[in-house]
Amino acid sequence: MTYVGEYSNYPMEKMIDWINANTKNNSIFAGTMPTMANLKLSTGRAIVVHPHYEHGKIRRRVKLVYTMFSRKPLRYVHSILKQYNVDYYVYESHWCTITNRPKGCSFPEMYDLDEDDQRILKRTTLACQTLQSHPEPYFKKLFNYDFLSIY
Repeated sequence: MTYVGEYSNYPMEKMIDWINANTKNNSIFAGTMPTMANLKLSTGRAIVVHPHYEHGKIRRRVKLVYTMFSRKPLRYVHSILKQYNVDYYVYESHWCTITNRPKGCSFPEMYDLDEDDQRILKRTTLACQTLQSHPEPYFKKLFNYDFLSIY
């Protein structure tokens, strides 16, 4: 079988160019696993969400970083990222609005299962939605291209 063509992800290329030009080599990044794998490979920057998901400690860290897609307040997500000394958060808008999952499989629904605080469960706004509309004082948008942003 022969494949003809090439892979292209122009927004990712623009983001990687921006990272290489505007961040220090020892900067630490957080975001989704697929994007962090590309970022690590293409920039050599440190990442806190690593694609070697079979490691228990990394799974727990992923769950914490992914609270960006939960109903938790943005200040809570910010405190988690600071705990891991994250300098930059790579945000992909389409992860916040994924709706093609079976009932019970969306990020908010999965986080709701672990949530004991009824005030959090009553929230209709996700942390990622707040990040898009009112990121400050916890985040500041530094880069934006298509669906990718860096805070």
